[in-house]
Amino acid sequence: MQRPVFMFFLLTCFISSSHLKAQVIFNGDLENIDPKTNMPVAWTNAMKGGYTYTLDSNVVYHGKYSICITSSDAYPYGAINCVIPYNFTGHTLQLKGFIKTENVTNGYAGIWMRVNGIDEFDKMEKQNLHGTNDWKEYTISMPYNSDVARSLNVGALLTGKGKMWFDNLRLYLDGKLIEKVPYKPVVEPTVNRP
Repeated sequence: MQRPVFMFFLLTCFISSSHLKAQVIFNGDLENIDPKTNMPVAWTNAMKGGYTYTLDSNVVYHGKYSICITSSDAYPYGAINCVIPYNFTGHTLQLKGFIKTENVTNGYAGIWMRVNGIDEFDKMEKQNLHGTNDWKEYTISMPYNSDVARSLNVGALLTGKGKMWFDNLRLYLDGKLIEKVPYKPVVEPTVNRP
């Protein structure tokens, strides 16, 4: 290979690899805590309303912390989310997580997932998780299209009255943990509410 062609080849490889990164940090186990907010890093209240969101170290499934969502009035729903501002290459997303509920009435509890740029959204409404339930793992999945996807939002929500905890969320793309899937950063991530 001639030297100018070889140098161009190396430069092209470098530029391509600089756009694909090797690891996403997804704080789905809720263990990395922001000392300023006392909440897991990258997690925010997507919908405050009449709901409170607390870091719980007493009721946990795994590790030191879970997040508890509690209703305090009849506001339609409370949700918390984590934005993953990256674009991936793959076809099917799957979110798994553990949920515990207490006296959930006039609504349901669930984990949720939305792909910004795609009209795909799952919030576990059809699973109708209500009442009082001990820790159990739940799974939701949806198609993914990297040509139009801008970012991902995952989280948990509570509609109606009661209390829920969630813990140990894992996100997969085509069966691989999202932390092991190469990605491209998105210039302007968008947060969408459930």
